[in-house]
Amino acid sequence: MGNRDPFDGVPYGRVSLVRRTVERPDVTFRPIRNGIDYLLSAVEHLTARRDRDLFPADRDLKYGVLHLHAATEVLLKARLEVEHWSLVFADPGKATLANFQAGSFNSTTVDGAIARLRDIAQVEISDKTRQAIKRLGDTRNAFTHYGHSVPALVVESRSAEVLAFLIEFIEEELHVPTDDFDEEFDTSMRRIRAVLGNIDSLVADRMRDVDAELKGELLENTIMCPACRQFAVLVGSEPQCRFCLQAWLPRDLASEYVVLVTGPDDGQVIPCEDCASGKRRVGDERTLVFHVATADNPQDDGQALCFKCGTKYMRRKRVVYDHASDAFSEHAPTERTPDEPH
Repeated sequence: MGNRDPFDGVPYGRVSLVRRTVERPDVTFRPIRNGIDYLLSAVEHLTARRDRDLFPADRDLKYGVLHLHAATEVLLKARLEVEHWSLVFADPGKATLANFQAGSFNSTTVDGAIARLRDIAQVEISDKTRQAIKRLGDTRNAFTHYGHSVPALVVESRSAEVLAFLIEFIEEELHVPTDDFDEEFDTSMRRIRAVLGNIDSLVADRMRDVDAELKGELLENTIMCPACRQFAVLVGSEPQCRFCLQAWLPRDLASEYVVLVTGPDDGQVIPCEDCASGKRRVGDERTLVFHVATADNPQDDGQALCFKCGTKYMRRKRVVYDHASDAFSEHAPTERTPDEPH
């Protein structure tokens, strides 16, 4: 007989493989394993070259973001599956067990998963976390579809927020001890926490440098960076984030701040009277922003601040601005403080 192939002469279509005698793990844990694997890959990419005090290469940043977003999506949907497998379908009313087991279906979006977790599973995800996940998705899209480059510090700061959420989410919502999964779970999570500590320490070290530079009266004109979400932007003629080094024109910073920090723009960005050439004319450049919080009191967003000249309006009532006449009305803001020297 020698080394004769046992399948020699048997038509491929009729080959019958021997069924495994070892049972497969419960299907519930497959997406959790998959999500944790993505998560581990993400943190490894995001901390690549850290041992040499270097930022990750562009390729590591890209795959770190892609895998972190994939981990977020998989783990959110894994929790939906724990509630009921049909909830991961885009349209649960058309869900069939056969399609679910075959993986042949369109699944819900990340936003849809968050909404269903809240409304059906009663799992609360804060607005802050939802915004962090959305920003991560925007970064992923920039990398995936447009090949945009994003500064390493921005990526790592954004990623740290989502990573911290996922670690807590896994522990509270997905960790069900089992003999075949518990050791693997603990090992993976220890590795993830250890690597996450490198990212957290980077952010902390960088912010210590920023805090040493922006202190005292400068805190009154220091706002949250729309890119990295750190209080590290000193407004003025050439605003730049001291943490991630992102720079803007004042009008662009104002627009981006409103969209990414305060929420949808409902008209809270207007021209600044102090930046106008005349006493009553305000010009076209809209740099005065309402509902701004500054580093000296980050919980209070009841002030208006010009992102170009630094003039602050210490009142909660809105400035009345007449677009038709391009001028402020008689109810212009009071208690205005002069620009602090930069």
